[in-house]
Parts: sequence; structure tokens; C-alpha cells
Amino acid sequence: MSNVVLKSFSVENFGPFAEKIYFTTAMDKAKKEFTNNTFYIEDKGYCKTSYIFGGNGSGKTNFCRAIDELKRIIIASPFLADEKVRSFVNPADLMFKQEYFKFNKKYYDKETKFLIEMIIDEISYEYTFSIKKDKVVYECLNKKWRRTENLILRESPSYNDIEVKSDLAIFKNNISVVKDNVLCLAMAAFLNVPVAGAIVDAISSIAVYNMASFTGFNTLTEEVCTPEKMKKYVQVLKFADKTLENINVRFDEQKTEKQKPIASDFEGRELVIRQVKVDVTSQHRVYNDASDYETIDLPFLRMESNGTIKLFGVAPLIFSTLERGGVLMIDEIENGLHSDIVKQIVKLFMNPETNPNNAQLICTTLSTEIFKKETRRDQIWVMAKDKCGLSKLSRISDMDGIRYNDNPDKYIETDWGGIPEEVFKN
Repeated sequence: MSNVVLKSFSVENFGPFAEKIYFTTAMDKAKKEFTNNTFYIEDKGYCKTSYIFGGNGSGKTNFCRAIDELKRIIIASPFLADEKVRSFVNPADLMFKQEYFKFNKKYYDKETKFLIEMIIDEISYEYTFSIKKDKVVYECLNKKWRRTENLILRESPSYNDIEVKSDLAIFKNNISVVKDNVLCLAMAAFLNVPVAGAIVDAISSIAVYNMASFTGFNTLTEEVCTPEKMKKYVQVLKFADKTLENINVRFDEQKTEKQKPIASDFEGRELVIRQVKVDVTSQHRVYNDASDYETIDLPFLRMESNGTIKLFGVAPLIFSTLERGGVLMIDEIENGLHSDIVKQIVKLFMNPETNPNNAQLICTTLSTEIFKKETRRDQIWVMAKDKCGLSKLSRISDMDGIRYNDNPDKYIETDWGGIPEEVFKN
């Protein structure tokens, strides 16, 4: 995959975000602080780790959902456009439904807007689209390298109102495939337009993981469970379980019943779906005395703590992101984990040796413990919800009177929501 950086993301009229919220990993150049957590592309700096702090129900999880929804709409577009392809997909995954702000009726008829800015191989792409009543009403893609170029401009659901230029001009002859509930960028990528494919791949590669809702080892594949990679996972897991020596993962592939062919398949081919069962055992030390020991294999899910199981679930995402570069977003990173373990995860992203490709970690948290030392003010964001159900997001570096060496507990109140008053100014 290309070298990918998440520069910024914003969303409005989605979930609890009635008004636009804006998030960026770009450094605040006015803040002369720690540099071990930053990297540069040309003369512009970016944070390797970012923290979104807030109380329960403040909107942190919905922020992660917004990025996941952006990805889902992009990925679903080709399926929505093609009835034949739709036959292979769960209909629930293709729902194109506007999730507007529910606590004020004036937002019911407003569009929901997403914007994401990615840097791919040092070229910046700003992509935005708006949906209203389950249709795409606006779409724009700009390329920023030396100068700004507009690649897509769409100002209505109709494909007749779409302009494609420059690197996307070759898609002009196929523009009619773009339906009113389908994104132009996604269809261009589906039809192998190189720059569109690179952008969609970059956005799709953003990994979003919720530590609070572990649903099994869906992150485990044979590719991420090689002996070399398992050693890395065990090194991290040892912080949670000192007796752990190794983990063994076995994949059992089982064929299910053959499925009926899709209606348009004139060859009448049957579809064979395979299910893969994952069996995990952990290897532990059993001591004869203080120095002599042997090992024993135990069922991982039955014997390990909830925190250790969650840590193993997210470990492949951590190390694959570190290896290839890109973005990992973890919701409630401390859920089930001691703050010292979370700090070890953060160190992996801060250390150039373990993070040679400047991978980025964005995590939401209920605790200030993980960013009490050597943290820049422009790494810390605060999410808060007011009495009307509206969530806002503010960056600590934008608040008045906050010094770089202040203890976070000094400027983040420790009552129910942990929210400084500056969040609701404006």
C-alpha cells in the first residue's frame, strides 16, 4: 500500500454532531513542544498519536462510527450500482440511510456532510460528499500538490451534473454508471481509474476497532498469524500475562452447502461458501521450582482474562498498521486494559524503530492517564455533549491559558463528563 496519512476529518448532521466537528493530525506550529511524537512531510508536521477524551455518552464512539460510515458508503457504492453484484452481499451492509441529528427538527431536512483529507505518497487529496434523503447531493475531490486541482465536482444526484477533470477525465465516458445514491469516486475506482483506486484504497485501509465490544477473533487470518508475527503479539501480551510463553492459532476451513447461482449467471454455476473456524490455545510456564519449568497448553478464551483476550484481538491491527503505515483508530483503548499496557501500545507508534512508516494511532479514552507525559497539546482533543444532545469537539491547543507542561487533570475537570468550559464557547 502507498504511504498514507490522515490529515483531517469532519462531519456534520450525523448522529450527535448537528454542527460541523473538525479533527486534524496536523501539528500546531505555534506550539514548541515535544517532537518525538511527530513526523514531517516536506515542511508540514503531523502527529503520530492523537487522543479524544470525553465522558460516557459524549460522542466519542459516534466519532469512530462517522469514519466507519464514510468508509461503508464508499465501499457499498459499486454494489448499489450493480444488481448482479448486489446478490453476493448482505442487504444490511448496503443500507444507504441518512443518520441526521435527531434532537432538533431543523436538521431533519438538512444534508449530512462528510469530509476527509488524506496524504498519499506526499500528495494531498480532499474528498467531501453530502447525502440527503438517501441520495448524493454533492461530491467534490481536490488534489493538492504544488497547486490545487479539482478532479470531481457534483452538485446534484444526477450523473448529468458531474464534472470529472485532470486525472479523472478518463472516467467521463462511463459517468452514466453513477446512480443517484452512488458515489462517483467509488465507481471510478471500481472501474479501475488509478487515482480513484488509490484514494478509495487509502480510505478503506483506515482500521476502526472498538475495544468495548469484542465480538470474536475476526482480525485473525493465516496471513497475520505467521510465527514471526505471533512473537510480536506475545511480547505485548506478556505485559498482561507474565506466564505466557506462546499462542497457537489453528484455522479449520469448512465448506457449507452450495448456494444457488445468481439469476444472471447464464452458466448456472453454484456458489461454494467456506467458513473458517479459529481455535486459539495459549502456552504457559509450569514451574517445578523457582528456576526449572515446562510448558502447558490451555484454551485461550477460557483461561485468559477479558483484557488479555481483547489485547490479542487488536494486536494484529496494531502490528499490521505499524508494518505498512496508515491509520488505526481504537475506540475506548483502555477498556479492559491497564494504563501501563496502553502506554506500551502508544510507545510502539512513537518509536521510529517500531514505526518506520509513520503509522498513526487515533484513540478515544475516558482516562487522562495515557497522555500525562510527553504529550503535545495538539494531540489532545475533548469531546462533550450539551443538554440539547449536541456533541462538540475541541483541541486543547486551541484553548486559552493551557501550558505544555500542565498536568491534564488541571485543565480537564474530573466530574461526570470531564469537560472544560472552553469546549462550549463560540
